Amino acid sequence: MKHTGMIRRVDELGRIVMPVELRRLLQFSEGDPMEFFFDDETRRIMLRPFRSQACVFCGSTMGLVMYRERFICSSCVKEMKTPPVQPKKAAARPKTGNTLYELAVVMEQYPGASPAQWAEMIGVATREVEQIIAQFGGKEA
Repeated sequence: MKHTGMIRRVDELGRIVMPVELRRLLQFSEGDPMEFFFDDETRRIMLRPFRSQACVFCGSTMGLVMYRERFICSSCVKEMKTPPVQPKKAAARPKTGNTLYELAVVMEQYPGASPAQWAEMIGVATREVEQIIAQFGGKEA
């Protein structure tokens, strides 16, 4: 047991204020339920956070298993075992002759536009437009 050297007085209602340093060290938050124990032999009071017999994730009281001093229900355990559903990414636009054709069309329609503007019009990266222009020796990028 570690001696902290902290002393607190009991108030008229029988309360003792736990020093903030100790609360931080033990990761106790305001409003956390505490469980008290008294050891007759050593005449010491011990306390720890109260862990109710309910699932820490959903609060269910049915089908509980203990994991690292916490209760977890069987349905939450099953949910944790299943791989998370990854959001589907938008399919990358395939590089086809369409890009070249679309670029030629917008270059013809908007000859004064910049490569960035053309890229935005056809939905590709500016660098891709610049590469196509350089490859075919068109307007300087």
